[in-house]
Amino acid sequence: MTTPATLTGITEATEEFGLTPRTLRFWEERGLITSTRIGFSGHRGYTATQMEAIRQTIRLTTAGLSLSEVQTYLTATAAERAELVDAVHRRNIAAMDAATATYSASVLLLDYTRQVADAAREVA
Repeated sequence: MTTPATLTGITEATEEFGLTPRTLRFWEERGLITSTRIGFSGHRGYTATQMEAIRQTIRLTTAGLSLSEVQTYLTATAAERAELVDAVHRRNIAAMDAATATYSASVLLLDYTRQVADAAREVA
């Protein structure tokens, strides 16, 4: 039996993970995590297994999965999970490539403006 003493309250969970209570409630509404109601008040508490589900959701979203993808991941087979994570990995690489291209263009622009400034100083 789960007792309030064996549960982590929502306040403690949010402090441990750096999340807001609203985030945990939203994830629960989306079916990503579950909680256990404590007593007559109905406050949320989390078992060790439920706390691990929160950790897993954090790991997956940090890796770049959207909440919809996390939901898919949680019900997928091992092969489907691998395919999903590979797709997210490819998407992350594409985003890094785009960011690198933007950075490179910015460096070129800065170099060009430096050259223009140097040329203007030589004329003056």
